[in-house]
Amino acid sequence: MTDVSDSAVDRSSSVEVPVSAWALAWSFVVGQVLELAQRGPQSADAWPLSILLGVALVTYVSHGVLRARPVRFWLVALLLALALVTEVIAVVDTPTGWTVTALALTVLQVALLHRFAGSPWFELQRRRASGGPTLAPILLVAALTGALGGVLGAEDDMVPTQERYGHSTTELPRNPVDGFA
Repeated sequence: MTDVSDSAVDRSSSVEVPVSAWALAWSFVVGQVLELAQRGPQSADAWPLSILLGVALVTYVSHGVLRARPVRFWLVALLLALALVTEVIAVVDTPTGWTVTALALTVLQVALLHRFAGSPWFELQRRRASGGPTLAPILLVAALTGALGGVLGAEDDMVPTQERYGHSTTELPRNPVDGFA
């Protein structure tokens, strides 16, 4: 038998993109589809630019996460942490099927990102190892997420959680002075 040292073997070519990365990518697609089902698409005349920007931004950030680039990875980690806090507040404030589903999906995404960050792939990418499989297929999933985000668009206005999930709220006076007279 021949004894080959670890430094002589290009181990990056034998390591595939982890299942956790694929599951994370598809979980974002599911999140966009659920949000689209809940609030519907934005005006169709805004789609082209919004889709283009969504695809470019999400694909760029996803590539950085897959290649273990610290700034883009921690940006996603921070956004997921903020989403987790927001979803917990939404469930406490208005426990509906939508809020519970959104919370469960966010918890899943946090767990998948953590699992991905502990994978051999991630470690190889942090060391900037050369070679390995193409990222094109998983980046197509990221592009799909961005495209769905472009169709979804930003919310027209920020509404209270109760109104967002179909519950009525007590209207506060628009002019605080009129409400206290």
